[in-house]
Amino acid sequence: NFSIDTCECKVEFDKTILEAKVSQYYTSKEDFACFVQAALTTLIVRDYYSYPPMIKTVALFDEYVGPWLAFMEEMTFLQDLHRAFVDFDVPRVYEESDFDDPTYMTKLQLHL
Repeated sequence: NFSIDTCECKVEFDKTILEAKVSQYYTSKEDFACFVQAALTTLIVRDYYSYPPMIKTVALFDEYVGPWLAFMEEMTFLQDLHRAFVDFDVPRVYEESDFDDPTYMTKLQLHL
């Protein structure tokens, strides 16, 4: 879990600036931590989804994406994102896809 209180900065003054900006733009350090977790997790999962050959089998999907989806499912504020990602079954779509068919990319882009 990300926390401003435990994060390490190369230059200590950077942490002071970070804390000031978080106080200025977010309602709490905890809300900022939720934002960071949601953004990072979403970007990681989206990155995997953007290159389906990497997760084209159920085993690969479970190995690389599964832990991130499990994390999303545990976090109340990420459950809608979890459902959106889970609803797009990459291994099944990959197996059924004709990569010369332009609708493949259209279907994929709808979920990214």
